[in-house]
Amino acid sequence: MEAVKRCSRCRNEKPISAFPRRSISDSRPLSRCKQCYSELNTLLYRRMHPGNRHRTPKLSESQWQEIRQRGQLVCSRCHTEKPLADFPVRRSCGKDYFARDCRPCRKKRKAQWCDANQQRLWDRAVRYKCPQYGITPDDYRQMLARQKYCCALCERPLPMKWQTIDHDHSTGVVRGIVHRACNLVIGNASEDIEVLHRAIAYLQRHKSGQVPVAIAPDAIQYS
Repeated sequence: MEAVKRCSRCRNEKPISAFPRRSISDSRPLSRCKQCYSELNTLLYRRMHPGNRHRTPKLSESQWQEIRQRGQLVCSRCHTEKPLADFPVRRSCGKDYFARDCRPCRKKRKAQWCDANQQRLWDRAVRYKCPQYGITPDDYRQMLARQKYCCALCERPLPMKWQTIDHDHSTGVVRGIVHRACNLVIGNASEDIEVLHRAIAYLQRHKSGQVPVAIAPDAIQYS
């Protein structure tokens, strides 16, 4: 007969198997049962995420087996039954499980979270990018303030999610903070000033209304 233990929270006597272990190497049961730990984790989650009340209940192993045999799973967000291929795979305790929300719902939720946490994402990106160029986050903020929060190349307003550090590839010196597209212009031109001058002349020539000379197809040589 399996031994019983009294839970310190609900005060009910339950079998030892109803209590979680202390660790992988320590099989002694904890003072609270699994159900009480689950309820406490739910309360903690709602306290830390007051705006998100969505918490999906767990499925048993028999329910997962039935879902794998059927090949269909109901999304916890849109409540639509979809094939298992529409759900990302997660690995837990040596077994593969499917996420409870489908890929379109996860993508939509991620986009909403990014829109609501732009400052947090910007701070994280600054902390990650600055050490790669030998500057500190304070240097980055000072440089952005000197540029009046505009692109150092086109001098247009610089949104948080389009900021890129521009540097000299030969010396490694940081030149400024630019738009991602502006940084691609410099990079695609291989930082060659003559190429950029020819690009300016090309745009001015076509802007002035001059018709380019037609080239015969036979004159084009393909390598």
